[in-house]
Amino acid sequence: MCELFSENVRLALNGLRANKLRAALTMLGVMIGVAAVITLMSIGDGVNRYIADQFLGLGTNLVFVLPGDDPNRTEATLTLRDAETLADAAVVPGVINAAPVVIRGANLQVGGLIYRSTLQATTPDYARVQGLEVQSGRLMNDTDYFGRSRVVVIGTEVVNYLFSDGGDPVGGDVKINGINFRVIGVLEEQGGGPFGNPNE
Repeated sequence: MCELFSENVRLALNGLRANKLRAALTMLGVMIGVAAVITLMSIGDGVNRYIADQFLGLGTNLVFVLPGDDPNRTEATLTLRDAETLADAAVVPGVINAAPVVIRGANLQVGGLIYRSTLQATTPDYARVQGLEVQSGRLMNDTDYFGRSRVVVIGTEVVNYLFSDGGDPVGGDVKINGINFRVIGVLEEQGGGPFGNPNE
């Protein structure tokens, strides 16, 4: 048995020596094939993980309620009273928070610099629902909300454009469509969300 194995090895080596180019090309083909399979599997796994992370970023326990699509309607039909009703556990069992959001385009201005951004008007619950964190300052609280304070939490893109001098924007003023708002916080940089870019 051992002699048979040795003879097979000897014949194989002789064959490789006699056909060096063919052997090299065969080995190259095998290596390219294996590398291609590994690369494709890695790319597929990476895409799967990316998509899964995007869905996890939205939250596995979030429900988005949008007004019905009515061509005759000029404004959203959902109101703050609707959000309060949805937040009532007696009406919607199992609900923890409900955060209404109104999204509008707005011009943010500091000095002579103007930045066109997407403004999200909401309640303090929004940060809890979306899991938002600040890198400096704080988020809006109930005192700000019920006191109708003109405060704003801005994203890193706004900071980079309007406060490019490197100063801390927290405590400073930003004009939103010509109205002064006090900056109370800067959000941590993160990926896109369901209602636009949270970095703005």
